[in-house]
Amino acid sequence: MRTTLALALGLGLSLVLARPVAAAPAPAGAATPGDGDGLGDDAAEREEALTFAVKRAWAYLKEDALADAQEIGEGLIAGDPQGVAAFAGLELLAQVADRAPLDRRVAAIGGVLERIEATTPSSPEAAAARDRAWIRALELRGRANLRRGVEGDRLAFLACADDYRRSAALHGEGDSRRAVPLLYAAECTAGGPEPLDALPLFREILERYPSKAQYAIEGLVFLHLGVAHFAEAAALMERYVALYPKDMRAPKFNRQALAIRVALGQVSEAKRDAEAAFLLFGRKDPERAAEADWSLRALAKDDRSRREHAEAYLKRYNHKGGVDRQIVAEATLGEIEWRSACPVPETLGLCLAPPPRPTKKTSKARRCGPAPRAVLPRRAAAADAAQKRLSAVAKLARARIDIPEEERARVWEFRQAVAMSQLRALDRDLEAFFALEAPRDLVLTVDPKLAERDPHAHRTRLRLVDDSRRRLVMFLADLRHQSAKLVEGYMIAGKERGAPEAILLGALRTGQIHDRIADLLEGVEIPRDVAEGAEAKAFCDALRDQAAPHRDQAREAYIYCIDRSTVYQYFSDASRACEAALARIDPRLYPRLHEFTGEPSAGELGPWAEGVQFDPPPELAGE
Repeated sequence: MRTTLALALGLGLSLVLARPVAAAPAPAGAATPGDGDGLGDDAAEREEALTFAVKRAWAYLKEDALADAQEIGEGLIAGDPQGVAAFAGLELLAQVADRAPLDRRVAAIGGVLERIEATTPSSPEAAAARDRAWIRALELRGRANLRRGVEGDRLAFLACADDYRRSAALHGEGDSRRAVPLLYAAECTAGGPEPLDALPLFREILERYPSKAQYAIEGLVFLHLGVAHFAEAAALMERYVALYPKDMRAPKFNRQALAIRVALGQVSEAKRDAEAAFLLFGRKDPERAAEADWSLRALAKDDRSRREHAEAYLKRYNHKGGVDRQIVAEATLGEIEWRSACPVPETLGLCLAPPPRPTKKTSKARRCGPAPRAVLPRRAAAADAAQKRLSAVAKLARARIDIPEEERARVWEFRQAVAMSQLRALDRDLEAFFALEAPRDLVLTVDPKLAERDPHAHRTRLRLVDDSRRRLVMFLADLRHQSAKLVEGYMIAGKERGAPEAILLGALRTGQIHDRIADLLEGVEIPRDVAEGAEAKAFCDALRDQAAPHRDQAREAYIYCIDRSTVYQYFSDASRACEAALARIDPRLYPRLHEFTGEPSAGELGPWAEGVQFDPPPELAGE
């Protein structure tokens, strides 16, 4: 049941209240119907009655009884049009307008603001009440505009910023409460068409209101991220972490700042962020700290920096960041040590002597083909240490390694490290295989007319031929036996882990093994007693017949390498070496590709070659 309660105040206030609300009972002494003589002019009673009315209106607002709250607000205004009660009523009306649907809310609150601005306060107390109502209405409209901006109307952000600026101005320069609307004004500006216009506002908060600096720094972080000022954003996140290390945002900001520094290649700053992560998580969450330190690996661009990072990581974290990362670090050190054991820069991972330079003393006529490149011995101590470390990697990898499936890059890195460690272990045997030399002083031909001229010399020649063929057959059998074991090992190492680089390198090594056998055969020295001409040609033809199947197998391995590279869309030095090898074996069918951009790939292979064109083709000249 609705009841109407008239409170007669000394200023002639007439207040209309709605149905009673249990949460806000009438204060003792307040006038009610039937009190007869009213409240008189007592200021305390007027203030108490006003407080009761406002509480009653708020209770209606909580119940969404907007009409009742509106009636109380209008009653307060009517009872004291220019006094404290009027501005309390206008503030209530602003709250009612704030409950309107969003498409009408801004206009509804704007209408209340116009009434506030048009009302002249009758006293200093009323002026203070007006400012409170004014500030509240501006902030409510600013919040509504912010909501509109978030829903897609970017111009609404400008209106939001203007409302909060006006609210901040009403607080006055020396009022600490000014910081909050300024902060909202800055955030609204940052969401508008010109985000950088928010910078002066954020800086003002940082300089004048230290208590709100935390929020200002956070706002600046998102502002700079939004306009792709990544270095500035990272610096602000680092400042935030340093000032508020226990805040819930500190870990996220530390991680983001580190990622930005790594992406920008800023080594010293990234190391500082990793050290900050160690201070944040080192004891309570070492895996998280290890993850931060591990990200520095991306900044290591040469063997020295990679070695330093791997050694430092293992010393501080070892397996605490995950056994998979421990394995990758150990594999990195093993590969670097293996590479450094070679006295010259490696050739595709093998320690080979530089190609010999032709000199006047070199006689190519006494070989069927060029001599194979010699293998250089590695420094024993360094090579042994490297292989020992690589063996340890293989043992660690036998255990069950759990890596979250969503961390695909981490899984790939682990598989790659284990597979490459296996390949480097095989490379030691491969270099020993490459060090094998073909038998010398072979005699593979007999002059048919020799039997008539000198039967004894003919029989001696036949024995030499039999001995040469026996030695050659034994040599080839040994080559094939060792090469089969190596090829099997290389192919298994790549496929077992599903690592593209290892698969390509395994295919390359398979081709190199067969190429090496062919090179050894074709590079055999022609015996001195073999005459130039037909006899020498027959000797070389016999060796080429033995080498031909291995050239074919090498070609198949290189084609497989390029095919896998294309399928995986993964191109590396190994795939480029396979292309170069194919072009060397058969330049007519596999011409070398000359590409200006992009990654090398097999392309459309055909029996043609195209020279370098300095002018565009006619069909493209007009484009």
